Amino acid sequence: MIEQLYHMGEAVSIALTFVTLHLCLEVNRLWLVKAYEFLRGHREAVGWVAFGVVVHFTGSFWDNTFWGYTWDLKYKGDPAYLEWFKNGVWANIPFRQLATSVAGYCYVRGSYLFLGIPFGTFHLRLLLSLTIGITYVTIIAPTML
Repeated sequence: MIEQLYHMGEAVSIALTFVTLHLCLEVNRLWLVKAYEFLRGHREAVGWVAFGVVVHFTGSFWDNTFWGYTWDLKYKGDPAYLEWFKNGVWANIPFRQLATSVAGYCYVRGSYLFLGIPFGTFHLRLLLSLTIGITYVTIIAPTML
């Protein structure tokens, strides 16, 4: 029973991957002009948010493409899927963690500007979160090697 539920979950995930890919492209199509204006120096709130949206959904598109392809290899019985799974961390870093971090920064920056809230200690808190992450990796590093 548990295995059947797992396979149902996989099937739903595969079906939603196509919806996700489509929506990533559609969202980027809608926000690309504002994101381009942001890159040209228009740093108003909507520009920060637009750039974050495009970075986020571009990263999500490639993350879903990578993992969709990897699962496709598995379902087709191609033994290469093992290498793709093993090296998935190299897709997660740019497409998931970095894209989400950059996008999140842009969303927060745009929100502060839009709401007229001073940045206060935002950058300090961001640095603190990075310090916590580095400290955690330092602590668990011996178990990783």
